Amino acid sequence: MISAILYALFLRLYYSFAQIYAFFNPKGKEWIQGRKRINEDLKSLSKENKPIIWLHASSLGEYEQGLPVAETLKRKFSGHRILWTFYSPSAYTVVKSKDKDDYIAYLPFDFKKNIESFLDIVKPKAVVFIKYDFWHNTIGSIKKRNISLVLAGAAFRENQVFFKGYGVFFRKMLHSFDMIFVQDENSKNLLNKIGVNQVEITGDPRAERVLEIKNKNERNLQIESFKGEKVLLVAGSTWEEDEKLLKSCLPAFIEKFDMKILIAPHEISNKRIASVMQLFKEFKPVLYSEAQKETSNLMIMDKMGLLSRTYKYASFAYVGGGFGKGIHNILEAAVYGIPVFFGPNTDKFIEARELTTMKSAYIVEDKNEFIRLINLQEENDSIKTAILENNANYFLNKSNTSEAVCKYLNKKLAHE
Repeated sequence: MISAILYALFLRLYYSFAQIYAFFNPKGKEWIQGRKRINEDLKSLSKENKPIIWLHASSLGEYEQGLPVAETLKRKFSGHRILWTFYSPSAYTVVKSKDKDDYIAYLPFDFKKNIESFLDIVKPKAVVFIKYDFWHNTIGSIKKRNISLVLAGAAFRENQVFFKGYGVFFRKMLHSFDMIFVQDENSKNLLNKIGVNQVEITGDPRAERVLEIKNKNERNLQIESFKGEKVLLVAGSTWEEDEKLLKSCLPAFIEKFDMKILIAPHEISNKRIASVMQLFKEFKPVLYSEAQKETSNLMIMDKMGLLSRTYKYASFAYVGGGFGKGIHNILEAAVYGIPVFFGPNTDKFIEARELTTMKSAYIVEDKNEFIRLINLQEENDSIKTAILENNANYFLNKSNTSEAVCKYLNKKLAHE
C-alpha cells in the first residue's frame, strides 16, 4: 500500500517536472504534446475491425531490436495489425515518418486513467514489451484484463532493483508477465531466484536483425572503391575519446599494415563532422559525401543509415562508446565474422562478455594494446578463421526469439 502511494506521488512529480522541462527543450515539449495526440494517432485503428498485437519499445534501439519479432508476427498472424508504442520522442518521430504499415503512437504516461482509456480503444489481443521499460500501472492494467503479456529480448543483472531486498514492488511487474524470453542463462537464473519461472532462453532479437541485414548483401560501390585491395578498419559510432585513440594508432595502422580507415561518428551534425575532420587533418581525410577517386587512407562517414551495411567491407571493426556510457551495437560488426574491438565500459552488455570470452572481440584501453592485437590478427590467419566459424555458430544460437514469441502467442490466442 505504501509503495503504491509513493509510486503515485512519483508519477505526479515526474509529470510536473516534464511539463516544466518542456518549456526549455524541444524534445521535452514533444514528449508532452505527443501524448496529447494519442487519440488522434489511434483514430484509424478504432475504425478498423482487425485484432491488434501491441509492441512497445522504449527508444529507437529497442525498436530495431524488436523489428524481427514484428515481422515474424506479421507473417504468422496475417489477420492482425501491429501497433508500436514508444516512450522516446526521437523513436516516435523516426518510426512515424517511415513506417506506413503499422499503427504508431506514444505510450501513455502511467496514470491509471490514461492506461485504461488506451486499452479501451486498442483492445489488444496480446502485448509484447521489447527488452525493458517497465511501468507499474500499464503492466497491472494489462494483467487485470487477462491480455497475453510477453517480454522479449530481456537481459537482467544482479545489481538491478528487482533483485534487491527492497524490490518487492518492482518484482510484482515481472511476475505479471505470462512469459519472459531472455538473452542468457544468467538472466534466467536471476529470475528463477525471485520466483519468476515463466522464462525461456532464446537469445537476442538484434542477432536476427543483423543477420537479416547481412543476408541482403547490399553493395556500396563508393566504399568498395575506397577500400580497393587493402585492409579496412571500420570504426563505428565513435565519440571523442574513441577518436583520440584511433588518431594515436593511425600512423602504425597505415605504415605497418597498409590499412585504410573509415570512421563513422555517432553524431553527424555539421559541427561534429567539422570537429572530426580537424582532429585528423594531418591524415588528409575525405568525407564520404564528397569522395570521388580519392587517394586518402582515411574516410569520415557523414551520412546516416549506412554503418550496419558498411561493416561487410571491414577486415577489422572498432565500435565506439566504450570510454563513455557504454559501447554501441557490436553485433552489427560481429555478424560478418571479423575481429571487433571496443573500449572498457562493457559491464551492461552480455554480447560483449560472450564475444570476448570466445576471443572474437577484444577490449582495448590504449594505443599499444590496440596495435598489438591488430598485429596478432594479421600474423595469424588461423585466428581469423576461428572467429569466422565461432561467430557463425554464435548468431545461429542467438536467433530464436521471434519464432519463440510467435509459437507462444499462437498457443495463447488459439484458446480465445
